[in-house]
Amino acid sequence: MESTRSSHEIALLWNNAPRAFALAAVHGRIERVQVADGAAEIDGADVRSVGGTLRLHLRIADAELRPGGGATCIEVRGDQPLAFFLRDVQAATPIHVPAAGFCATAVADTRDPAAIAADLASRGLRSEQQRLADGTEPDFAEAAASCRNQTCPTWLGLGGDLRFFRLHHDEAMGCFGWLQPSTHLWGVPAWPDLGGKQVGISFCLGRGAACRSDIVRRLDNGVLPILTARQRDGEIDYELCAFAGLERPMASTGPRGSDWRAAYACTGGNMLGEAERSALAPLLDAELAHREEEVVCWMRITARNRAAVPRYAWFKAPHVPGQPVSHDPEHGAVVLSSGRVLAVCRLAGQPMREKEVAVLLQPGDSVTVDLRVPWQPLPPERAAALAAQDHDRHLDACRAWWHGRLATAATVDLPEAAIGERLRAGLLHLDISTIGRSDGGPLLANVGMYSPIGSESAPMILAYDALGWHRQAERCLDFFLTRARDDGFIQNFGHYEAETAPVLWAAGEHWRTTRDRAWLTRVLPALLRSADWLLRQREESLADDTAPAHLRGLLRGKIADPDDRFHTFMLNAYAHLGLARLAEAAAALDAAQGERLASAAAGLRRDVRRAFHHEMGRSPLVPLGDGTWTPMAPPWGARRGPCALYAEGEPCHTHGAFGSRDSLIGALPLVHGGVLDADEPAVTAMLASHQELFTIGNAGLSQPYYVRHDWIHLLRGEVHAYLALWYRQMAALQDRETYSCWEHYFHASEHKTHEEAWMMLQTLWMLAREEGGSLALLSTIPRAWLRDGCRIRIDRLATAFGPLSLEVESRLGARCITARIAMSDAERRPRQLRIRLPHPEGLAPIAVAGGCYERSTESLRPMLEDGKAELELMF
Repeated sequence: MESTRSSHEIALLWNNAPRAFALAAVHGRIERVQVADGAAEIDGADVRSVGGTLRLHLRIADAELRPGGGATCIEVRGDQPLAFFLRDVQAATPIHVPAAGFCATAVADTRDPAAIAADLASRGLRSEQQRLADGTEPDFAEAAASCRNQTCPTWLGLGGDLRFFRLHHDEAMGCFGWLQPSTHLWGVPAWPDLGGKQVGISFCLGRGAACRSDIVRRLDNGVLPILTARQRDGEIDYELCAFAGLERPMASTGPRGSDWRAAYACTGGNMLGEAERSALAPLLDAELAHREEEVVCWMRITARNRAAVPRYAWFKAPHVPGQPVSHDPEHGAVVLSSGRVLAVCRLAGQPMREKEVAVLLQPGDSVTVDLRVPWQPLPPERAAALAAQDHDRHLDACRAWWHGRLATAATVDLPEAAIGERLRAGLLHLDISTIGRSDGGPLLANVGMYSPIGSESAPMILAYDALGWHRQAERCLDFFLTRARDDGFIQNFGHYEAETAPVLWAAGEHWRTTRDRAWLTRVLPALLRSADWLLRQREESLADDTAPAHLRGLLRGKIADPDDRFHTFMLNAYAHLGLARLAEAAAALDAAQGERLASAAAGLRRDVRRAFHHEMGRSPLVPLGDGTWTPMAPPWGARRGPCALYAEGEPCHTHGAFGSRDSLIGALPLVHGGVLDADEPAVTAMLASHQELFTIGNAGLSQPYYVRHDWIHLLRGEVHAYLALWYRQMAALQDRETYSCWEHYFHASEHKTHEEAWMMLQTLWMLAREEGGSLALLSTIPRAWLRDGCRIRIDRLATAFGPLSLEVESRLGARCITARIAMSDAERRPRQLRIRLPHPEGLAPIAVAGGCYERSTESLRPMLEDGKAELELMF
């Protein structure tokens, strides 16, 4: 085969060259290094310069310039390392790195770095970062218009109970509907009545499939897990109201829930062994087959005639496609061959005599159809009792239950009403997925169809704590600590090895929020076992002579679905964060333990920083929209640049995107994990390259809520960039009518509470965020939230400094914005408090009362007296 390798010559230019560095060619050979301008001594590939302007001509033999793996990469090694693909060097688009004062171009290009920079500047190019900063402030309307619009099945459950329903219209048919009794074990249980086959239930409203579909859905009161919908079929409106209840009206104390051990066995990806599963069989049977009362999906459909003439309405009773059923006309019951009842149906308050019916409605008239579908088929006598129940009484009990749940949480009222609805609905969506007994014991913070996962349940736990559900958060943590191995290792899903540290992080945040010494005393021994497991992994890594020296001390492990068991930066970021948070908590009870863990966290941070900078320095530069180039870190050590650039040629496409490994589980979490500072030059470079390669409008790809660029923008005060990702990810991944989230844009894994919890946390961060010992309020809110007449009201939001109450009112008609702040915990006041109050038009106040104003951040530093402050900005 003819060789594709060749010799190639390029020019390397510096404004102020490093004093000593070495050049290297990976997948190639340096044939000659020549000084073309400036002063330097060359010894093979080693260069010693006197600084200042330097131009080298570099000749590479055996160069591979084709796309794909094994391409020649040039490295500059030293105190200012960088690397680039030889094939990327072009005179028309030279490699220009302003931060390093470096350029690489064709030998025939005689320009110096200043001339190249001037030429680029004259073209008026803008990077993605610059476009975001300079553009108009993003809002939801713009995001909705520019992003895909997803619909997601609605989950109807009780909270605590492993039994729930998935309800949706048939998108292919364009009408309602289908219903599935479900658990978290890939959704659909198998009914003995149907020979162990999985169950999907269909029913039909309206004339059926047509050239047009007109369906509008909404949660009751915008937030409750009660689905309301209107299906318009010509001049007949079908109005649906559906919710989960019990066979009898729910008591004010709510359902008893399910045993957590049985519930874990009914989750996707659980790590139960055969022996555990066998031991749980009697408990599973008791929870699934022999419950004292069945969960029921209650549906009422009201058909209304909007025409001036009579019109027909059509209904088809629930059935299991492909399975024989009979219809009991006396009771309106759909009966399986086993004799048990699939559903009871009532038409205009009477048993529905046939499984399909057409009703002629006079102008303005309506008719109701009630469908009651138990989670499992009922014996005829229980089905008859179910048919006799009053729908409205059950609906009232259901509403009272969910309103009562919300009443115990923090209050967040925002000018953008749909955002406040998303927070409240999100809290209840998380509650539906959190399973366990109401009378105590561990709770499973299930992530959609999946079992609890330390790395994905952690944001759910943090959201519970922030909104004041501390007992719920505590019980969710108990699940992980109860199931931890004797050596402290935590693993509950899919052989992931990244659960231990996020659980420590969530536990540390729980301590910060609650300062609950009794809880900490109870769980600290278990938390320390888990911390020691992490530290043993680190000790093994430090002693691993087979690993590259710069990676020793870093943890290795599988952190997601792909079997990438490497020194992943995300894994180590959360190991540091977990240890650091636990050190803070442990110090409250045992100063020596706190010091030990803090020292261990600092050591890990040092080693991870060393590894990161080493890998960043040899990661190939990538182009930005302004014509400059910047490095991008790989997702793990011993990897030459992002997987998606194929430096070594291994396949990387997974989970619907080329950049999933680099973006979702890459190096960005190092800032959130406290390893890197948000304003470091390397973070600026990493953020810029990530935005160009792996975001659209700053929204992440595939599974965007894994991407931790949000935290970086937040710390850097980049409001436009933050709002762009916040609005666009929300608009594209979340059902805009019912607020349920998909895991991925391509409809993989519905009602994904991990994604919804991160959306909630992003929103709460905008409102209140800790910065060391300081508290930042409203740091990235939209300007539109302070238009004339707008009000922000927060009550009992839990922070590391105790409960926060805040009320902001814009009265720009009277030329003022006012704020009232109250922090009730006298022992936990922040060292410093800052609140951003941006004028909708960007105006600066002419007078300020109650604090010191900072124009660059549009913020005030209030003066707290007895935990309270009142502020006024005059314009």
